[in-house]
Amino acid sequence: MYKSVEFTYGDQLYHPSAVTSISDGANYTYDANGNVLTGAGRSYAWTVDNRLDVVGSAVMSYDYTGIRVKKSGFGTTYFPFTGYEVQGTTVTKYIRIGNEIIASKEGTSTKRFYHNDHLGGVNVITDSYASRVQLTEYDPWGKVSRSEGSVDPTHRFTGQELDPESDIHYYGGRYRMGVRVRMGVYHRNLAGSEGRRKGVYHRNLAGSGTVGNLV
Repeated sequence: MYKSVEFTYGDQLYHPSAVTSISDGANYTYDANGNVLTGAGRSYAWTVDNRLDVVGSAVMSYDYTGIRVKKSGFGTTYFPFTGYEVQGTTVTKYIRIGNEIIASKEGTSTKRFYHNDHLGGVNVITDSYASRVQLTEYDPWGKVSRSEGSVDPTHRFTGQELDPESDIHYYGGRYRMGVRVRMGVYHRNLAGSEGRRKGVYHRNLAGSGTVGNLV
C-alpha cells in the first residue's frame, strides 16, 4: 500500500531540478553548486571537488581519481582495491560478474554466495552449505520492504554500497539518498551528452536520486 507524496521544486531560478520540500515534512537546502546542505534530518559537507565529505557521523576520504578509499563512522572501513573492504584486521573480498556481486570471502574461511534480483539488487545470501543467511526484498523504488538476517548489511538495492551511518547508497561516482532527492556528484562534470543522459535516467527513477550536483 503506497501513499501519495508530493514534491516541491521551489528554486526554479538556480536549481530547477532540485526538490526543496516534500509533503511528508522534509525540507532541503543546497549550496551554489547544487549540493545538498541539509535535508531529512541530516547535514552534509562537501569537498572543493564537490565530493561528499561528511554526512552525519560518516567521514569520507577519496583518492586522486575521486574513488572512495576510506569511510569513518561505525568504525573505519578501508577500500584499498576494487572489490576489497578492510575493517580492523578483517579483509573481505567481493567477487563480481559485471556489476553484480556473486560471492564474497570474509577473513580466511567465511564464504557467502549472492543471489540477486533482476536489477542486480542483493536478494538472497547463502553460506557454504547452501543455507539461507539473509533475505532482502525491495519495493519498486528501492526501499527495503522485507529483511531477514544481516550478514551483509551494506550491499542492497542494485547491489550498491549502503552506508548504515547515513542510509545513503554509494554508487562510485555519486551517492543516492533513499527514494527522495536526486543528488549527483559527477554527472555534471562528465563531458558530452552521455553524462546528461545518465543524470536524466536517475532522475526518472520515480523520485529516487543521487547526492550532489544536479545536471
